[in-house]
Amino acid sequence: MSDLAQLKTRAVGYRLLFAEDNAHLRGQASLFFRKLFSEVYEAQDGIEALELFRKHHPHIVITDLKMPNMDGLSLIAQIKKIRPDTKIIIMSAHDDQETLMKGIELGVFRFIKKPASVTQLGDALGAAIEAIENEEQSRIFYTHLSDVFNYQSALVVMMQGRKMLLASQRFLDFFGIDSIEGFMQMRGDLGSCLLRHEGFLYNEAHQEWFEVASAAPDKLFHVKMNDANHTTHHFIFKLHHVPQKEEYTILSFDDITELNLLGLFDGKTSKDDRSKTDRKKIFDLLGVIERNHAKVKIHNFYRGLSITNDGVIVETKNDTLHIKTNFLQQKAIQVEKSFVLSSEALPADIACDGVQKIDFDNQSVLCSGVRLLNSSPLQRKNIRLEPSSEHTVTLFFNEHKFFGDLSILDLSVDAVRIAMNALPAGLEKGEIVRLDMVLGIEKRQIIINTEATLIKKSEQARRFELVCSFELTNPATKRSLTEYLAKRQMELIREFKGMQYGK
Repeated sequence: MSDLAQLKTRAVGYRLLFAEDNAHLRGQASLFFRKLFSEVYEAQDGIEALELFRKHHPHIVITDLKMPNMDGLSLIAQIKKIRPDTKIIIMSAHDDQETLMKGIELGVFRFIKKPASVTQLGDALGAAIEAIENEEQSRIFYTHLSDVFNYQSALVVMMQGRKMLLASQRFLDFFGIDSIEGFMQMRGDLGSCLLRHEGFLYNEAHQEWFEVASAAPDKLFHVKMNDANHTTHHFIFKLHHVPQKEEYTILSFDDITELNLLGLFDGKTSKDDRSKTDRKKIFDLLGVIERNHAKVKIHNFYRGLSITNDGVIVETKNDTLHIKTNFLQQKAIQVEKSFVLSSEALPADIACDGVQKIDFDNQSVLCSGVRLLNSSPLQRKNIRLEPSSEHTVTLFFNEHKFFGDLSILDLSVDAVRIAMNALPAGLEKGEIVRLDMVLGIEKRQIIINTEATLIKKSEQARRFELVCSFELTNPATKRSLTEYLAKRQMELIREFKGMQYGK
């Protein structure tokens, strides 16, 4: 591989260690390596190289043979004990047969004779990265095959295009048949088995199930099928493309019938029914997502600022949820001491309130309190932000000014949530009030005077909360509020970024 621009693109995320006792050569070669790799470690002898390897676990090692303290072959032997799949390239002026044979025995990836050209180095590095990628793809493939075919409750099928090639015994038992041929004779194809249910995957006039699933590989779908006894079962379904063989797919159906969740996926299901879903059902469903190695979304709202990143469920055990996510999301969870989890496999978003431990070294979070949300902040039409402390709000009801203590908790372009120490007499849901809001930002004041409708009121510890909706008919006022929210959002972004770095 001689195209250095392409090599630089492929080298993203890989670490390289270079061991060379010649300081001038080490410096020149390292300059070249740093143009390709974001992480390059230099060592002047074998002992220093081994120390750096143990600390950083680089994917590729380039080493000289003749070095003080510990020679290259001894270094290679130690590295292979620690991490056998490391790609090691020898770059040396010595190329005698005995040395080459020892290198082969130790599993050296390639040998380059000094002085090495840029093309030689580029080709060797490109081949090493390609080998790493191929090994990773093979590992994922065989791990996935092992996983899905050994699911205790999963029905598993391998297909080539739309042709069924293999099926697990549990799949055959479910339909009461002895072979794929028997299934085809009895059922025709899988699409005919998928029953109609709101929010589920099935054949529709405008879309065919296999096309939908193929367009979203590894996405979790809900499906419903009848077994040989005409009993309806509820499954989590996933289609997985086989790496480097896109025409081959693996289908897995994980039976979750015992969770009795079908009703929760109906649009007519009441919020109360959702809230009554017990914790065990929630954890069981999260366990299904875990087994399918599916990503989830983790959401936080730092003073209303939305912070969302991918997460992976590591384990659900003893009513405890163990997830992994990135540092940014961990910081947001640390501030809020809670988070919201969403997935296409869930009937509703889940609030995770009982955060027990945040492990920044392992990028993990432990949580015990989970519950289905009746309404989720993810469904908000407009962003709602906590305003700066430089604000005031005055409320008028029935043409009388309310003289209690008021403050704005959060604000959007069409709604506001207000905290107050008491309630005006007679104020009920649906009543019209007038609000005067003065918002300060960047040494400016924005005045919003508007009628608003009370859409929700609640009593919290030592305070009441009102949620009021409004519509700004004056274009200039609406523009001013929009600009305020945009600037406030940038303030909160800077504030949150500062918290990450201890500012």
